[in-house]
Amino acid sequence: MYDLILKNALVLDGGGGPGVHADVAVSGGYIAAVEPALSGAKRTLDLDGLTLTPGFVDCHSHADYTLLLGTSGWNALEQGITAEVCGNCGGGGELPEPDFYEKESQQLGDERTAAALRAGETPERFMDFVDRLKKGTSVAFLLPQGGVRLHVMGWSAAAPTGEQLDEMRGLVRRAMECGHLGISTGLIYPPSVYAGTEELTALARVAGAYGGVYASHIRGEGDFCIPAVREALAIGAQSGCRVQISHHKVEGKRNEGDSETTLRLMEEAAARGLAVRCDQYPFAGCSTGLIDALPPEYMSAGRAAFLARLQQPAFRAELRGRLLADDGSFDNMLPLTGFDKWMVAQTLRGTARPGETIADVARRRGCDPFEVVFDLLAENDGSVSMIYFTLNESDLRRIMAHPLTSCGTDSAHLLERPAPDAPPACHPRYVSTFPRRLRLVREGGLCSPGAEVRRLCALPAEHLRLPEIGYVRPGFRADLCALDWAHVGETGDFLHPFRPNTGIEYVFVSGETAVEHGSATGVRFGRLLRRA
Repeated sequence: MYDLILKNALVLDGGGGPGVHADVAVSGGYIAAVEPALSGAKRTLDLDGLTLTPGFVDCHSHADYTLLLGTSGWNALEQGITAEVCGNCGGGGELPEPDFYEKESQQLGDERTAAALRAGETPERFMDFVDRLKKGTSVAFLLPQGGVRLHVMGWSAAAPTGEQLDEMRGLVRRAMECGHLGISTGLIYPPSVYAGTEELTALARVAGAYGGVYASHIRGEGDFCIPAVREALAIGAQSGCRVQISHHKVEGKRNEGDSETTLRLMEEAAARGLAVRCDQYPFAGCSTGLIDALPPEYMSAGRAAFLARLQQPAFRAELRGRLLADDGSFDNMLPLTGFDKWMVAQTLRGTARPGETIADVARRRGCDPFEVVFDLLAENDGSVSMIYFTLNESDLRRIMAHPLTSCGTDSAHLLERPAPDAPPACHPRYVSTFPRRLRLVREGGLCSPGAEVRRLCALPAEHLRLPEIGYVRPGFRADLCALDWAHVGETGDFLHPFRPNTGIEYVFVSGETAVEHGSATGVRFGRLLRRA
């Protein structure tokens, strides 16, 4: 007798072809059969009118930021996500800086955050801790190169000595031995940004020897986008790693159309035999810290030293000059947008209203917008989350339609569930990345439903070597999503990011009902996915 039979669904199995009407039987957390008219189960659920797909794979998650604190993953599950690839952008809960959970400690207390910090001290301890956690989604990990560099060299911008490079390679080797997928970089963020191509290639070679992946938040996504993609592809080719270009985008009107070149570069690399993919979130605004919009060399002595210098008028004048210069010395977002497109999402101490732009705050305070930037950083110990409206829609849609592109939320688990119309405290990608992408693909006719499901499920599972997921086929995990294809979509936006999605009816993790009628049930049957 089966544990569960899902009846009468249109099954898109992840292979890319058209759907077939079939029943799906589940036993022991695995798919046991996909056939017409199955019977004999402890529980039967009629999915007539729904499309059944594999659970979605979030290629670019930052769930490790909060997962270690005991989150349920509701905001991932309610998008249809059942597996998340974490440790992206060169940083996260593994090998973190000492004040990594400063914001969360105010909400949860020091005991929980201290335990999470201890768990991240070594790759082995980290994986063991995650393995024992009760998890809503299944999770896999990249080793963050920025954390590796911080662990060995602190905030120094210097090139590593031979001994330091050997120590970093040793950390990568240990991580690969305990099941990491590969390494990640965040090449606009200190200290990841201080690594040169040769240093990155040396670390990637260690991961490549294990069949690992090199996943990169590349060195620039505006004026530097094309050479930054070239660098990532060269590191893959020289190291033997497969390549994942993280949250691929083109920023700034003057760079519109550059995705034609970046996608062609990927196609050409693939034709030469390099396994390369990219992921994307389908929004015209990106999100990162306010401090990350400043020249990265000023962080080489650490955040505390930077904030101390920020009290000096002469240093503020120097920063202002660097931001206005538009001289190509760093990935400068200000010339691409202006302060009227820099929106505050959240501050550590509530010193600006979520949804205000820097220009809005300047008008309200009656002061210069540069002083607002510096004051907000000083008032909040450097912890200010922003949304920057820098992306080109035409490039966004071109990247979305490309067969090498999968999907990533670039978000963490939310610690709590805000009211649907609560003020913005994060980017809407936290709640509605996958439903929004499905709606845009459907309305734009960008590809067939079968091809889209493949890009969201089997394609990333195969590229990243995630075991037992990605298909609705016997022998695969019963990680599944039942959705109303004609109505799946989002109701939220940048000012209302917590509004619910539509059309995600059921989500199953290891055969257990994790989402029912669009709402997470609270069950936690996720697993730690080690590299296949």
